[in-house]
Amino acid sequence: MFSARRRSTEEMEQLIQTLSREYGWRNLSLQAADRGFYGETWAATADQGHFFVKLIAYRRHMAGFLQSLPVVCRMNDMGLSFISRPLATLSGDWFVPVLDGVLAAFRFVEGLHTEEYPLEKLFTRMTDVYRLPTQDLELPWEQFGLNEFLGYQEALAVARANDAPAVKRALAVIDAHQSRLDTCEAVLRQIIPVCRLLPAHRVVTSGDVGGNVLLRDGEMIVIDWDQLMIAPAERDLWFYMQDMRQIDLIDEVLEREHMPFRMQPAFLAYYACSRTFFYLREYLFAAMAEDGERTEAQLQEFFNSFVRKCGDRAEIIAAQIRGDDR
Repeated sequence: MFSARRRSTEEMEQLIQTLSREYGWRNLSLQAADRGFYGETWAATADQGHFFVKLIAYRRHMAGFLQSLPVVCRMNDMGLSFISRPLATLSGDWFVPVLDGVLAAFRFVEGLHTEEYPLEKLFTRMTDVYRLPTQDLELPWEQFGLNEFLGYQEALAVARANDAPAVKRALAVIDAHQSRLDTCEAVLRQIIPVCRLLPAHRVVTSGDVGGNVLLRDGEMIVIDWDQLMIAPAERDLWFYMQDMRQIDLIDEVLEREHMPFRMQPAFLAYYACSRTFFYLREYLFAAMAEDGERTEAQLQEFFNSFVRKCGDRAEIIAAQIRGDDR
């Protein structure tokens, strides 16, 4: 899902003026870019070169965006060149307040934005991220709770009070899958106390690595490090559980790279359920604010793919933890 918000001519002019002033870009032009879950994105062309601009106006994600930028810069400084680095302004800042949000600029990376990439190569890259020290990073820590489910419930209440036809169609898709969501909630409530008791090797996580890979001439770049958290690596890797052979491959890479942890089924089940409600909340806000017809189709695909496949696996894991004969 990508942001479909449209800015007025006056707003675009203000954005161009701000970028020109803050970054010193001359003869700047902007073209909408189809990247980014939370933010509005543009490809920028100026005398100085090609750049990528991301504006976050969604208040819920703004704090995470600002916290993440300096950590991403540190990751680059430590040699993780496959991660896109933000550019500093002329005054040395990593972000700029503009319009109703904040923006960051990046060197533009040419490449194919795809989910068809060599998995082993990505997992190996991520072990370099997971080796980073975490003790002095100003990032949130995973607490294992119901926050995402409760956030979804709040968004659901707001959406049900919305009379827009597109919102009603999105709600109809959700209502058609309510029994699966009830199961997802039950698994989440069961698995949370288990996760809180398990020893967890917490690392720097993106939360959405797999959907943000660019391929160029055999090289791999990972973009959109907007919502970093210190958490188990399963926060990045849970959706690979739709095919458990991929989880086995992750464990093989972790062993080969001498990482001190392996994939924990309980953590996978937690993120499968928790992130389901996270994404449903985002889809609801998109239906209310942007392109409702497109959101309806995306919701249907979301239920038919990730929710069904990962939800089934999470239910199996929960049953095994309960000791059911399944």
